[in-house]
Amino acid sequence: MKLFLSLLVVILLALLGVGSWLYYEKNNELQQARMTIAGLNTNITSLQAELGSGLAEISSLQVQIDNEKAHTTALESDLDSSIAQLNISSEQRASLQSELEVSKAKIVSLESELASAEAKITGSQDGLVAEINRLNADLAAAANALAGANTSIAQLNEEKSALESLFDGVIAPRHFYSLEELQAWLAFDDTDTNPDYFSLGPAEKCFILQVRALRDGLLLPAAIDADNDHIYSWNVAIVGASIYVVTASTDEILFLANFQVPPAQQPLPLPVNP
Repeated sequence: MKLFLSLLVVILLALLGVGSWLYYEKNNELQQARMTIAGLNTNITSLQAELGSGLAEISSLQVQIDNEKAHTTALESDLDSSIAQLNISSEQRASLQSELEVSKAKIVSLESELASAEAKITGSQDGLVAEINRLNADLAAAANALAGANTSIAQLNEEKSALESLFDGVIAPRHFYSLEELQAWLAFDDTDTNPDYFSLGPAEKCFILQVRALRDGLLLPAAIDADNDHIYSWNVAIVGASIYVVTASTDEILFLANFQVPPAQQPLPLPVNP
């Protein structure tokens, strides 16, 4: 019995270790997904800011061109008016003509810059749209990974809690509190009715009943006796000072005897690290 319990404790400790490792891995995936989403959001914001800066540059160049065209128009008007009035010197006319040519050249230069900026922003817009679409796809994938990691962690937490509860029961099992509790537990257990166990012998069913009780933190040990002709098997239940015999294949309970001094409700649990 002690060897069986020791092996079961070792198995449960191994399961808890694996569960903890899986929990750590999934939690790490969760953190990575969150970092990826934060980085993608930063990249999208940066690209949008770059696009806004390019559009602002185009708007500024357009304003400069409009202002320079207005200035050129005013110069042409002044020059035409002065020539019509014939009241300016050749030097003044040459100066106005020179200023007009400079203004026209500046317009040509600004229009060239504008065309270049528009071509650049058009190319940038196409590239930015493609990049934003890619980042949005990556963001959706990261969000799915995040949701999957959250689901996995929730499942692992449930499994971890179940294993911890099972582990606590196995290392610190107790006797049944009452005959009614024993009867209710046997009624719920299906060792006597499960078709998978029909072909098993009485001793094997006793061991199954023992293990199932232990998994619920209860003591219902199997007992074996033999003579020259037969092997006898049953389970033993302790309720207070009373000893009961339980038949695993039928759930029959028979009173056997009483202790003079009732045993402890919960015997000394096995140490986790002997």
